[in-house]
Amino acid sequence: MNKENYLNQKSSNGTVVLNISSDGASKKILKKGQKIIFYIVLKRARKLYDAQLDKSACSLYSDCILKVISDTKGITEAEFKARFAEIVIDLLDRNTFITKCKNRELSPYVIATHLAAMTSSQRKEILENLDLIPEKVISCGTPIFEREDLKDIDRYNVISEATDITYEKK
Repeated sequence: MNKENYLNQKSSNGTVVLNISSDGASKKILKKGQKIIFYIVLKRARKLYDAQLDKSACSLYSDCILKVISDTKGITEAEFKARFAEIVIDLLDRNTFITKCKNRELSPYVIATHLAAMTSSQRKEILENLDLIPEKVISCGTPIFEREDLKDIDRYNVISEATDITYEKK
């Protein structure tokens, strides 16, 4: 995949340029500070999710993220999803990640969305050893954001073409 036109291009003024349309016609500027805000949103969403009494609905985490985005200045939902999709695309573009997920009978897309919502240090640790994936992620079985939510950002169709496996729990 040719990522140089897609991910993390730095312009002369230090901003990061992301192509977010499927045809590549429009470009979105993601400022350096918005990467920090991205992780602040995730941290606040985790706190909001952890405060919920009923955590049985896995989709509740995405609702918490969207709520925090609406309460946070400096990043829009589209900018957040662009950064989120960038991480998911990076994970799904790794053959080793896909193979490790398949070997453990896990859905690569589902796991990628949950890893994208973690801190970069947690993500790195889990990528080195997929056995460290939290049980709640494995038992959840649903992605944080559906493919439809991220498909407009996925200009190379990595998300939509990723081999996804559905396994029944034994």
